[in-house]
Amino acid sequence: MRGLVLGIALVVGCGPRHPRVAPAPVVGPSPPYVLATAAWGYAPPAPPGVPGTPPVAPARPQPSAAPPPSAAPPLATAPSLSTLPPVATAAPPPAPALQRQPFHEALPAFSRTAPALRLADLDDGACRAELARRGLPVAKADRAAPGVAAPLRLAGPLRGVRVVTAPAPSPFGVCDCRLALALDELAGVLAPLGVAELRIGSMYRKGARIRGNPRRTSQHARGLAMDIVALELTDGRLLVPERDWHATVGDRSCGPDAVMKDPDDRSVALRNIYCAVARSQLFHHMLSPSADRAHRDHLHFDLARDTKYRSVD
Repeated sequence: MRGLVLGIALVVGCGPRHPRVAPAPVVGPSPPYVLATAAWGYAPPAPPGVPGTPPVAPARPQPSAAPPPSAAPPLATAPSLSTLPPVATAAPPPAPALQRQPFHEALPAFSRTAPALRLADLDDGACRAELARRGLPVAKADRAAPGVAAPLRLAGPLRGVRVVTAPAPSPFGVCDCRLALALDELAGVLAPLGVAELRIGSMYRKGARIRGNPRRTSQHARGLAMDIVALELTDGRLLVPERDWHATVGDRSCGPDAVMKDPDDRSVALRNIYCAVARSQLFHHMLSPSADRAHRDHLHFDLARDTKYRSVD
């Protein structure tokens, strides 16, 4: 009887097992992160339970034949760690150093004859006369712009550089006569650097105040400031401050101790252009993504009447 029970147990324990059935695939659209990462050339691993290529089980090592007792080697004493030779580890290659660039040059002191002083202090009549003398493509503003002394709109390229601003009737494309002259001279700096197009997000903003100091009026409220959101080069590259600045708040923008993280051709080109404008002394205040979070996506240039200093951040 005992033998019969043992035989039954052997039959039950060694009988064929049913293969596990994989769960049915989920039908529906791919999750957004799958679509996005696939577009970047990266496919995330399939989530658990989704059928795919079955994993290959690792081969079990075959037991080796035991040597005859007479051939067994004598037991050896494990070596001490102090007697082991050091393991040579390869040092990681150093990151390529950024070669010295024009933006590393020190900025000159603000001159008493700086263009920013000359342009900002023009009266309305002298400014309009200079516009006419240069033959700049400008038109009178199509609507009132309170706070702007001599409002107008740009109507064509400047020195071969296309200037893209908000079209009428948007107020953001209105600028003061003095800023129009500064833009003309800015184009003279940008064109030799390969800039084909300047894209400006806004110039005039009615009643604009300084962030963090609401008692101070922003130069945007006077049509004397512009926010540059992109520059297109003649070779087709698009320089976008939010993407291509490669520095953080508080980092120095220009000079020997200027900071740039993970430089590439666009970030170096953008920084060289920014610091070339700073050297030209065309503007009183220049703010970049290194200035604060409010300027993370644009470059701010402005003129300030009756101001004898300048700042570059």
